[in-house]
Amino acid sequence: MLKLSPAETEALVKRDTERWSRAIRQAACASNRSFLHPLNKEYVMDPVMLQRLDIAQVVQNWALWRDAGDWERFKTVWAPATAI
Repeated sequence: MLKLSPAETEALVKRDTERWSRAIRQAACASNRSFLHPLNKEYVMDPVMLQRLDIAQVVQNWALWRDAGDWERFKTVWAPATAI
């Protein structure tokens, strides 16, 4: 099993999170799930798309931290009362 340092794990999480975020934002724009906010003129994502992004990030972190053996971070993807 590949053992990554905490810094390497963090770099991978950041890189992959940025990729997922970009892909989901592009999909949201393509499917008209985002809109231009009338006051600050920035694109705002639909709340459903934000929830999907959050779920994708949890799943991604779960797999990465499990494979890296980073058990302290792995525990953070579960509810506090959940037994692992």
